[in-house]
Amino acid sequence: MTFEVDMWAILYGFFFTMKLVWPFIAVFVLAILLLAAIKRAVKR
Repeated sequence: MTFEVDMWAILYGFFFTMKLVWPFIAVFVLAILLLAAIKRAVKR
């Protein structure tokens, strides 16, 4: 019983953290893509 509760608590915490961190990850990926595009444009 306690193990199941702990599992759900971990899952809930994981999803809550992902919801908070997701925008930062999206911005980070977009910045990397933008930098790659700028480098390609400069190279040309």
